[in-house]
Amino acid sequence: MTGNHHDPCSTTPHYIVTNYSIRFLCKLIISECSLVLNKDFGLPSPVYLRNGQYLLPNNTGAVVLQQSDTVLVACPGRGRRVFTRNITTGYVAVEAHCIINTTFRVERWIGQFSDIRCNMLPTANVEVIREKCYAGNSLIRVGYNIQSKIYPLYEACFDRNLLTTLYVKYQLTPAIVFHEFKQGSEKFYDSTLFKKVNINKAYTQQSQQIDAILGPEMHKKYINKTQVVSLF
Repeated sequence: MTGNHHDPCSTTPHYIVTNYSIRFLCKLIISECSLVLNKDFGLPSPVYLRNGQYLLPNNTGAVVLQQSDTVLVACPGRGRRVFTRNITTGYVAVEAHCIINTTFRVERWIGQFSDIRCNMLPTANVEVIREKCYAGNSLIRVGYNIQSKIYPLYEACFDRNLLTTLYVKYQLTPAIVFHEFKQGSEKFYDSTLFKKVNINKAYTQQSQQIDAILGPEMHKKYINKTQVVSLF
């Protein structure tokens, strides 16, 4: 017996789906997750990995995943844990599975991707590697240690005598044009590279010094929750 067979999920005008259950099934089959950078990501922000690489947005600033795709969500650092809503998972890293739109599953929990967050901002791993850089100075590798593997962010050539970074090397991609506006600034992380210098005190919001240089109350113009001035 022969006849015409049509794909019930086809978008061609030759087939009109009238059965609600078929329409619902088709929606599930072709569903995907779409995440907007400044709307659908939790705060404090975890580290997101996809296929062993940092998760990057497309050329519109969105992250698009197919149904059942997974994202590794991690909160590396001492005392850090992944939370779903306000409940700790007890883990440093979890797999989030795309269901549809902004809905994801972490183990038995199902909810919005923005509800997957860290209890504190992740901390990076700072490592002095054997290779030397300009003028025999120390080459520093900075990245996140997740599940016993280092995912590099950048390398820096550091002068230990002057306590100064000479240059930084990192990979630029078109996705760098997009960034989170809500994250804010955090304290500097001292990895003993600066010896006895209190780096947080050196790089701080020193209102009195700014007013002394620029004039009364001028610190209010240049310092806020997302912007600081370096006075090192």
